[in-house]
Amino acid sequence: MNDEVITDLKQFISAELSQRFAEVATKKDIERIEDRLVRVEDSVDEIRYTIEQSVFPYVAEVDDQVQGHGRRITKLERLKPKAAL
Repeated sequence: MNDEVITDLKQFISAELSQRFAEVATKKDIERIEDRLVRVEDSVDEIRYTIEQSVFPYVAEVDDQVQGHGRRITKLERLKPKAAL
């Protein structure tokens, strides 16, 4: 091998390594991703809280209504004349 071939090989290896490492995330990239994940988690928590504050009271109210209907139906069933059974 002559010096020219060795120089070409060094350049080729250097270019290959540069391309491979260009695809690897840096520590700064990972920190940015972690920061974004924290913000997303905070947003999800806010959305969950908002849903709990708006939906759960509504569900509780509907459940109370259903239970009230159930009590009224039970009373009506008790009032049925025996002959209708």
